[in-house]
Amino acid sequence: MVAVKVLLFFLGVPSLLIGVLQTLPRLSVIAQDPLDARNPFLAPFVISNDGYVTLYDVHAICSPRYVQMIGIDGKGGQIVLQTPGKDEDETGGFSNPNFVAEKLPPANKMTFPCQIYLGPDFPDKLALARTDIAYVVTYHAFGITRHHVNRFSLAQDTKGTHHWLEEPLGNVTAGREGR
Repeated sequence: MVAVKVLLFFLGVPSLLIGVLQTLPRLSVIAQDPLDARNPFLAPFVISNDGYVTLYDVHAICSPRYVQMIGIDGKGGQIVLQTPGKDEDETGGFSNPNFVAEKLPPANKMTFPCQIYLGPDFPDKLALARTDIAYVVTYHAFGITRHHVNRFSLAQDTKGTHHWLEEPLGNVTAGREGR
């Protein structure tokens, strides 16, 4: 009889723990191809609620961790936008009142662009040399504010099309040329 109780205990506790963990919020952020080939910051980012609980007051923030633009007018020069701090910080981003959803139910998705304004000279007189962004989603679940951070770097294929590639947090540092 004692052996049965011990067996039930060792089976019941992990099952209970797994059940509780399933209720934790889970979301993902997937970058799509830019809507305007000349401006990769107009790429939509799809936020998906992959968990079993509804997320409330969902805000999307695009933070330029390191954006380097160089002059294409033959004179050289560069402009660098950089947000100091750790990847996990949600500061320094660009948000818009339209990038808020009252709620995001389970198995639902929503789309927000990054929309970093690079000035009137982009893309006619300036080209992107290196770009790393943090895409931060802030939301409420169970009355607690949570932050979900994804890091992306910009790559250009042989046809000149830009693509956002997901990077591990903390992997991209200013001044490093990447892969």
